[in-house]
Amino acid sequence: MGGNAADLRYFEAPWPEAEVPPNCPVLMYWEVDPERDVVLRTFDVFADGGRDRRSVDLIEQAEGRPCASVVECDFMPLVMEHGFKEIAAEKFEEMWRGATNRAFVRG
Repeated sequence: MGGNAADLRYFEAPWPEAEVPPNCPVLMYWEVDPERDVVLRTFDVFADGGRDRRSVDLIEQAEGRPCASVVECDFMPLVMEHGFKEIAAEKFEEMWRGATNRAFVRG
């Protein structure tokens, strides 16, 4: 998966608009290697309680190509700009376990 587990950071954020569009998550979570500024795993929580998860590993398996990050932008500047809440690794792991694997976003 990359990154030393002790150096990884975990964040959560609500959907950025007051009204959440259909098929969009109400909460979003990320596992980040801040040294490399890459997202290794992410999952979304939907209004119906469903949780979809994606990871570098899932994308590599689905697409058969290397994947450095689940997102295609510099992530840590977004954390700073939008004030994402940092959470404990244990909270992320507990919620990750209850999520469904998805290589791509719901549609």
